[in-house]
Amino acid sequence: MNCENSLEKLENEFGLSISLEYKNFISSIKSPLEKGFYELKSGNNLFVFNNFLSETNERNTDLYEWYKYSSPNFDYMPFGFGVYGETFELKVKGDELGSVYVKFTDEDDEICNVKVAETFNEFISKLKPGDN
Repeated sequence: MNCENSLEKLENEFGLSISLEYKNFISSIKSPLEKGFYELKSGNNLFVFNNFLSETNERNTDLYEWYKYSSPNFDYMPFGFGVYGETFELKVKGDELGSVYVKFTDEDDEICNVKVAETFNEFISKLKPGDN
């Protein structure tokens, strides 16, 4: 899946530091759904990763468009979504660059942002096939 144009634009326009691990991985997969429906446990939370954002030129699924319209001043770059409405994000500004977080709404309707991996490669290694 080629996202080089989106990644370059994000880095140049918004000053993001996107990890090489993420860049290498996203360029190696063939489909935004290649790692779809993979489970990730973190503490008491179970997340089900559904799909990656890519280069589609559509605001709801395009990596560049999603960041541009939803979070241009944030330290986190959304890169995918979960089946329960979670947003999977890469830390691209400030401390802990390259760490992976999951943003979700808890049972009290509070927005939570939980760190699930120190690096993108660690995140990928934690994904386990779910029940499809």
